[in-house]
Amino acid sequence: MRTQSIARHRTDWLVAALGVIVAIAVAGCGSSAVKHRATVASTRTVTAGTEGSRKWIGNRTCINMLASKYLPALVRSTDAPDKALLSELSILRGSSTPIDRTSLGSWDRYPLLITTIFERYVRVFDAAENVKVAFLPVTYCNQSQVSSSMFSTTHPAVVRDTLEQGLVMLVLSNPGEHLPVLVGSAAQIKHGPALAGLDVSNKQGYERAWLQTTVVPDGVVRVTMEFTSPYRVPRTVSLATGSNVGIAVRRFPYTPTIVSWYGANGRRIKKFVDRPLLAYHNCLIAHRKDCESRLA
Repeated sequence: MRTQSIARHRTDWLVAALGVIVAIAVAGCGSSAVKHRATVASTRTVTAGTEGSRKWIGNRTCINMLASKYLPALVRSTDAPDKALLSELSILRGSSTPIDRTSLGSWDRYPLLITTIFERYVRVFDAAENVKVAFLPVTYCNQSQVSSSMFSTTHPAVVRDTLEQGLVMLVLSNPGEHLPVLVGSAAQIKHGPALAGLDVSNKQGYERAWLQTTVVPDGVVRVTMEFTSPYRVPRTVSLATGSNVGIAVRRFPYTPTIVSWYGANGRRIKKFVDRPLLAYHNCLIAHRKDCESRLA
C-alpha cells in the first residue's frame, strides 16, 4: 500500500505553543452497482413549519424527500461521476489504492439529501493526529431560492430544487454516525475556493481539534490559507496540494479569511478574500462593538 501522507508541516498558529499539522494524500473504493433513476421536473407546495408556506419547484425526487422527510434507498453506482468533476480532479481519474476501500461506516445523508454515491471514486486520506478523511463524489439535492417571501402566507416563497453532483467530506475517525460536509460542485472547485471544515472528536465525542480541508483543481500545486484570530496577529499555513487535497488539523475553529493558489512556476494564480469575515475579525481585534453586522 502506497504511503498516503504526501506532505506534513508544523507551523505555529494562533499561539506560539500550538502548531498546525498538514497532511496531503490520495485514494478510491468499490462496491455493487445500482443504476441511476430518471428524474422528472415537478412542482409541489409544502409547509415549512414556523417559517410559513414555501413552494418547491424542480426535481421530483428532491421535492418528495423534502415533503415526506423520507430518504429512498441510496443508489450505489459503479459508474463514473460527471466529466466536469473528473476533468478538474486527477485524484478521481487515477487508480484507487487499498486505503480507499476503507469502510465508510454509518453516515447521515442529511442535510444534503444525498441520493447517489459513486463508490469506485471514493478517496480516503490519512492525516495528522490519527485523522482519517473520505471524499465522496455524490448526487445531492441543491436548493436555490427563487423568491424571498419567506414569511408571507399569501405569496409563498419559491425554492428550486435540483439534483447536482459534487464532492462531500466525511471524517471517518470521528466516533458515531458521520456528518457529510459539502466541499463543492465541479464549478465551485474550479473557480474556488472549495473549503470544508468540521470538528475532530475523541472517542467520547468531545471536540479535540478542528479539521480544515481544501480541494483545488489540477494545476494548483500549493495553497496558502491565512487565518485571523480575534486576539492574535494573523498566521499563515501553507499546503502542498499535489493531489488536489490539502488537510490541516488545527487547534481552533477559524475559517481562513484569505486563500491563495499557486502554480508549478511559483506564481500566484488566484487570491480569494472573505471580506466580511476579515472585517469581522478585525473588528474583534480592535475590541469594537456590533461586530456581527460586519458579516452581513
